[in-house]
Amino acid sequence: MKRKIALSLVALLGASAFAGGGHSDLYATKGCQQEYNGYWGFGAGWNRDNSEFKVEEYDVATQSSARVSAKENKSAGVGHFFLGYSFYNDMPYSVAVEAGMYTSGKKVSTTKMVQGSAGVEVSGTAKISAERRPAYYLALKPRYASGDWWVNLTLGAAASTYRVKSDFYNAPTVATSNSSTLEAGTSDGVATYGYMLGAGVGMWFNPSWAVSLDYDYMNMRKESSKTFKNYSAGAVTSYYKSAIKDGTSSHFVTLNLKNNFNWFA
Repeated sequence: MKRKIALSLVALLGASAFAGGGHSDLYATKGCQQEYNGYWGFGAGWNRDNSEFKVEEYDVATQSSARVSAKENKSAGVGHFFLGYSFYNDMPYSVAVEAGMYTSGKKVSTTKMVQGSAGVEVSGTAKISAERRPAYYLALKPRYASGDWWVNLTLGAAASTYRVKSDFYNAPTVATSNSSTLEAGTSDGVATYGYMLGAGVGMWFNPSWAVSLDYDYMNMRKESSKTFKNYSAGAVTSYYKSAIKDGTSSHFVTLNLKNNFNWFA
């Protein structure tokens, strides 16, 4: 009787060991996202910047101004880099905190007639351009996973700088603007921030690596920066003001490679 009981226990232990080993082997072939709390990655894709900007030359003594406003859109390739930490990975629903950046956009430029203080055209033209520099973000990414697939949302804050450059010409038309009629020029950086929204879908193709397709939208608040031009008796007599206006935004679509790892392992 004792021998039968001993043999039964050995058989049960052997079956349990076999089952455990089989589960581990199967587990190792899956994406196993729940084993990891950290991740980093990089990607490349397409970017469209919708830029609204203006430059204003202001005379303090006469309280008069000459200004140019423009709205220009430009598309270009973009790079994406990110680092994140994920919570509740053993559940279908999880959330990650992710910091990342997108590379610079493409410069947009236009040539327009200068507007005076009263909103009328004056005898002058201006060439104005703007370029979005790298855009940074910090976001929450709620996620739902099913097997090796997941879908996620992105909700966060974004920040960037725009390089705004302008040349004012003392010429009545665009055609007659040249170096000899150049009145003055300025170049300045405008730092701004805003919000970020997005969505993505991805798949783990082994325990450490995944691929994702992401769309992110950033909307930047209006912001301005002054470049002082002339002084008299220690006081400012005129200055340039470069500004990013409401409506400035960016769209990003990227294909990303993602590496999972144990943050504190």
